[in-house]
Amino acid sequence: MCTISLNRRMSLGTAAVSPTLRWCLCALAIVAIALLLRLVIASGARNPGHADPAYYTTVAENLVDGRGFVIDYIWHFLARPNALTHYSNDYWMPLPSVFIASSFILFGRSTFAAVLPSVLFVLALFPLTYRVGRAYARSRFVALSAASLVLFLPALFEHSLVSDSTAYYVVFAVASLLCMILAAENVRFLLLASLFAALAHLTRQDGILLLVTLVIAVVASPKLPRDRHRILWLVLVFAVYVATLSPLLVSNYRAFGSPLPAGPGKTPFLTAYEDLYSYSKELSLGAYLDWGTTQIVASKLDRAARCATEVFNLLGGFAWAFVVLAGLDLARFGVQRRFRYAYIPPFLFLLTLLGFYVIIGTAVAEWAFWRTIPAMAPFLLVAVASGIERSTPNRKTAIALVGLLVLLFACQGVQSARARIQRDNRIASELVRVRDVLDELAAAMPEQELVVMTRDPWEVYHWTRRRSVQIPNDDLDTILEVADRCGATHLLLPAPREALNTIYAEERQDARLQLVVSVPAPTMKQSDLKLFRFVRPPHPANAIVGRPVR
Repeated sequence: MCTISLNRRMSLGTAAVSPTLRWCLCALAIVAIALLLRLVIASGARNPGHADPAYYTTVAENLVDGRGFVIDYIWHFLARPNALTHYSNDYWMPLPSVFIASSFILFGRSTFAAVLPSVLFVLALFPLTYRVGRAYARSRFVALSAASLVLFLPALFEHSLVSDSTAYYVVFAVASLLCMILAAENVRFLLLASLFAALAHLTRQDGILLLVTLVIAVVASPKLPRDRHRILWLVLVFAVYVATLSPLLVSNYRAFGSPLPAGPGKTPFLTAYEDLYSYSKELSLGAYLDWGTTQIVASKLDRAARCATEVFNLLGGFAWAFVVLAGLDLARFGVQRRFRYAYIPPFLFLLTLLGFYVIIGTAVAEWAFWRTIPAMAPFLLVAVASGIERSTPNRKTAIALVGLLVLLFACQGVQSARARIQRDNRIASELVRVRDVLDELAAAMPEQELVVMTRDPWEVYHWTRRRSVQIPNDDLDTILEVADRCGATHLLLPAPREALNTIYAEERQDARLQLVVSVPAPTMKQSDLKLFRFVRPPHPANAIVGRPVR
């Protein structure tokens, strides 16, 4: 009798545990496949990437070398540095370089090691998205489906294979928004939300938009019914945020005399993206208004359309169909009052992102919004999974649909990631040839430092180790003036600079620029790289190494 009873209890216990064990094994298998797929693709990367990725990698190398947060090139003129080698955090943020430097210390310096932290960070979205799913739905199927989809989402798949800031930003942003949601049950989660929001800010400048969302979440929190409680928690939230940012604020003050760099504050007054690199154009409210009301309104409407397209492209039409189904179902049956607060943080954050990049950061949104909107992916994918579950007749059909969507995402993600890596590798091979040319020139002129003026100082420095300076988006005389002040000896083209187009095409000659060599492009679709020498020698008295550029 006792034996039969014991066997029955063991059988019942096994039956109770088996579904959980199956879910866990399924989750581990999905994460393992996502990791393995990324590692295989990342192993073929030889170039960390264009602009931001090359910058973060270079700063990480300087950290490992004990040089601190410095770079050896000028890539913008929003803030006028005192030297080609200067403090690095005058626009982009420091935390991605810290993660990459840690990887270099553990695994040695390589492009693979630079990318590895991004790969691992994206995997953290699996449990975060699962928890988001459980916050909105009791269904384990919805939570696990959304968590699986997020690992193969094409945008995140591509971002995870470059040494960029996006993977870190998305993880911290999602963690912060999730904590805001959980604060409806335990108000202490607001402190964690503030911590993660500050970490997102240390990753990207627009991380501060999470603070805007957090403030509204505190005011709207059902756990804080009295005004004095809201004020107290607002003070605590700000204290955690500022304390987390304090190392950067102190470093900035030492470098600029201000806790925040002045450069990013000028970007709302850009009328074109390339003016981010202008030396002489005035970036002020007055100059922006002089652009004209018609142009300003047209630019906002165009940006709104482009941002809406980015949001749509984040999931694609097939997935959005299920979001619509979930939305219709939600509208039909409504949301219980105690669950309504859970929709406030992500919805507010989406509105804040759109509002900022449409109205304020219009000119820089072309690249910045593409890097920030993936933070909405876990919340949208929960809606996708919920739509699939509610619109299918049985669980097997729902699983098949999720599997089909995972496969579709994976194919698109692999394709876009491999195309990007191939493009970056091609650029690397071209710059290696430029490096060889510069090395030969340096050997012939050992007494002179070669300084390259280029549209891509991040990558040129990474591959040539020659100090570099951005080509100003100005007229030829201004370009030559900046070259003179910065001690530039050579000019690398092509570049999107109207003043240099005819010189690059050799349709016009200028006595101050002499063609040194042309590096043929690997295919007919790309343009050759051409290296020119500045004939007018730099004046040491005016060089940036000795005095600020004014």
